[in-house]
Parts: sequence; C-alpha cells; structure tokens
Amino acid sequence: GGVKGWQLQSVRLWRKYLGVLETPIAVLDWPHDGLLHITPRCFGALRALMAHRSQLLWYRWLYALFSGYMYCNVLLPMR
Repeated sequence: GGVKGWQLQSVRLWRKYLGVLETPIAVLDWPHDGLLHITPRCFGALRALMAHRSQLLWYRWLYALFSGYMYCNVLLPMR
C-alpha cells in the first residue's frame, strides 16, 4: 500500500489561534512522513472574501488574522 489520500493534521486549541507564530511550532513538530505547506500568500482567502463583501463578517477577519491554518498546514498520509 501506497498513500490513498492526505488529511489535515489537527492541532490543540491553543495552537489553532497563534496566527503566524504557529509556523515555527509546526516546523519543529512536523512528522517527516507528512507534507508541510507554508502559505506564501496567506491573505488570498481575505481577498476572495473581499470580492464577496456579504461574506466578510467581523469574525472572519479575526479568523484570518489569528488562525494558524491560514499560515501553515501539515498534511498526513492516509494509508
């Protein structure tokens, strides 16, 4: 068996909202059979929301700024 797919690594609640500070922690905690993706243009999602102003609510601004998933993601293999 090879890899059937990839799943997003879940992190503890305190790490979810570290924002860009999650990136160095993810690098140190990265399982080497997984894929580490650091988002070079993390505000692309905000630009997409700004294109549809009705979607850009206050809590989405906060999520975009403080969510570690906006800056860095680790994908784990599904076997």
